[in-house]
Amino acid sequence: MPRTLIAVAQLTSLPTPAQSLAALLPLLPLAAARSARLLFLPEAADYLSPTPKLAAASHACPLTRGHNPFLDALRQGAKDHALWINVGLHERCAADPTRCYNTSVLLDSEGEIAGLYRKVHLFDVDLRDRGGPLILESSTTVPGEEIADPLETPAGLLGLQICYDLRFPSPPTFLTPRPHILTYPSAFALSTGPAHWALLLRARAVEQQCYVIASAQVYVH
Repeated sequence: MPRTLIAVAQLTSLPTPAQSLAALLPLLPLAAARSARLLFLPEAADYLSPTPKLAAASHACPLTRGHNPFLDALRQGAKDHALWINVGLHERCAADPTRCYNTSVLLDSEGEIAGLYRKVHLFDVDLRDRGGPLILESSTTVPGEEIADPLETPAGLLGLQICYDLRFPSPPTFLTPRPHILTYPSAFALSTGPAHWALLLRARAVEQQCYVIASAQVYVH
């Protein structure tokens, strides 16, 4: 397989999809100008809000064309710049309008959805006994129910996972055929990220004997 250049963009998502999109869209021509074929964006690239339950109810959209301005803009950007794009976003759950799916979407270079994965392992943790926060992702997020099969891309077979899935070594072992790349778009917790982030990414790469790509949220939200 010929070598394929990829781009990894790390950014600070803003409280609304429109704000995040304004910051994100200029990154697409930068990636294309450097001859990248794939662009990897972080978890929750569409928005991150200080009031997550309200945000989940008010901003999450279905993935269908015409119903998700954030994704529609990325679809057009993928086509305009001949880029495959992997992006993490909030997907509306029709069965529970108070919560959403934490979804990783892969767009092909025509702007079509080549595949998606809904996060299975939700980050519920209580660190208050050590001065940290109580984080209950399950209060705003519906868990996915299955691991997505690897997807064919210009860089090879891509296995989709998301953030906290990184702590579970077994899901990638069920991927068939074996992926050339695992991706973990993330908004990793500040309290554990510095200690565990790079170590876990390297561990998954060694176990699966594949590349691991992980675009992360940065700075303060």
